[in-house]
Amino acid sequence: MEDDFIANLSTEERLVFLKTMLMMIKTDARVDDRERALAHELMKTYNVSEFNEIFEQMQSKEALLTEIKNVIKERKKALLLLRELLIIVHIDDDFDEKEMIFIGQIAHVLNIDEDLVLELNQLVLDYKLIKLKSKKLMES
Repeated sequence: MEDDFIANLSTEERLVFLKTMLMMIKTDARVDDRERALAHELMKTYNVSEFNEIFEQMQSKEALLTEIKNVIKERKKALLLLRELLIIVHIDDDFDEKEMIFIGQIAHVLNIDEDLVLELNQLVLDYKLIKLKSKKLMES
């Protein structure tokens, strides 16, 4: 999906987005090559130089949730963070319940309703399906 919103994030918000996405990648305890490549791409996209330290020495989930609550104040940015996390959940086609639990915890600290999270999840799935159908159509 679009990543032009990143330019409107403060340095502190970009760092929280990146930390949260890296935590999401590690949540299911399986980091495959596709996810590792995604992690490196995120580092470039979010323009955060401390990537290796962040990826190797992740803070606790509780500390990160507190940081998310303290840094992400705007509702739109909260929704963008959740959307980006849902994209990561579905990127490897290996859905893990731990990932959705983590998203639920983040939604809770950001005061985002569970129904809205489910709508965002459906939006991400629909987008993924449209891309797949488009690719197949172009190949025929």
